[in-house]
Amino acid sequence: MNTQTRIKLKGLKIYTGMSQETVCFNATILFDGLSIGTAENDGHGGETCANFESGKKDLFTQAESYAKGLLPICLGEHNGKPYFTDANLIEVIDHLVGLEERNRKTKSSFKRVYRKKICVLRDSRLWVVGYKTQTQYASYIAQIKKEHGPDIVILDDLEHDEAFELYSKHLYA
Repeated sequence: MNTQTRIKLKGLKIYTGMSQETVCFNATILFDGLSIGTAENDGHGGETCANFESGKKDLFTQAESYAKGLLPICLGEHNGKPYFTDANLIEVIDHLVGLEERNRKTKSSFKRVYRKKICVLRDSRLWVVGYKTQTQYASYIAQIKKEHGPDIVILDDLEHDEAFELYSKHLYA
């Protein structure tokens, strides 16, 4: 999907424990910064439901028209080929929820490993090595640097934000 900034979600609550076939969530829909309605999905496989607020039907209709004018949304791959669906307001909302859910999972995963395990980027792949003691940590770092030389990046050597950016970029690669 092309990057759009007009449709956003505010107060997004994702209920992971209640999600079964789809993501269970609720949120307020913003269009050009104005609240126009609510969106929700009960997480049982049904379509996301979007409802306009009282007096906001015209803005809601504008948001729907805007969404339909966006490029198709890639839903993933099938047999190595991307699968696209036409954009509409519901698909844009689901896409935004999916991005936020992925971002939250990435942050949680990063929090579990950064400065607690050795995270190494080599050949555009992310490797995570566990250790038990600081002595073992130092030994592993020395061994990794000796074996792989300058072609590796050890995330522990980077500042938090830079390490997170690289981690999230390569986590799903």
